[in-house]
Amino acid sequence: MDRYQDRSFTPEEVGELIEAATRLQQVASDDSTISFQRLARIAAELGIEDSALLEAVARRLEARDAIEHEKAAATKRLRRRRKAWRGWRGHLASYIGVISGLALLDFATSPSNWPNWFFYPAAGWGIGLLVHTFTLLFRAED
Repeated sequence: MDRYQDRSFTPEEVGELIEAATRLQQVASDDSTISFQRLARIAAELGIEDSALLEAVARRLEARDAIEHEKAAATKRLRRRRKAWRGWRGHLASYIGVISGLALLDFATSPSNWPNWFFYPAAGWGIGLLVHTFTLLFRAED
């Protein structure tokens, strides 16, 4: 300790040093949090005014809340997008099932003149499925 007695540090260095020392102490003691009362005592020892500490804490908590809110919003968007793709897969499965059934019915009723009419519902529904697909692929994020 004596070899550092003549050194001086900028406010940025003080902050970095205190943060680094706090992290080292937390690793050594397995204590991952510091109470506000303890933080206030540390700040008082460093000569930091209560109003500055309260402002810093308020800003930090607002930033933390904003990050948590953004994470929650991103999770909500992801869930909504997954649900939309699940709906699309259901749309595709029903299209394949119904159009296959219509093709079999068309073939069963007129095998000599096949294909006869099943292309019309396949084309109409296919356009709807294509629009659904493009809507999911190219829609703007909320």
